[in-house]
Amino acid sequence: MKRSVLIIDDDQITVEAAREMLAPYYKLFFAIEPKTGLNIALRHQPDLILIDLKMPKLGGFEFIEAYRKAADDKMPFIVMSAHTGDEMKQRAKDLGVLYFIEKPLNPTFLPLAIEAIFEGLDLQKQQGVE
Repeated sequence: MKRSVLIIDDDQITVEAAREMLAPYYKLFFAIEPKTGLNIALRHQPDLILIDLKMPKLGGFEFIEAYRKAADDKMPFIVMSAHTGDEMKQRAKDLGVLYFIEKPLNPTFLPLAIEAIFEGLDLQKQQGVE
């Protein structure tokens, strides 16, 4: 069974690029608004969430905080942003984000990063680590 990835980004170009890179490997869910993304995440419980940081109304960091309170503090997150300052990277790290990816998305790196996360989770399961 294919693993699932929820992609949350208000930029249609990024969403389409991610779809092209990831559709052959994963079941994908999409949201252009974080509040819709939260509903999708709670209903479908994807294996990983890929989210943009800068969006109107609710940013990526705020989404991660809301999701961790509402559902699952172990959900793997990858954040993506054109804004890559040290302060943002530190905040991502503090929230337990596994990868901080600079936009535009790299078609080689993104699938490899996701696969590395899933391989790490599989290894933890095999070793009985939660």
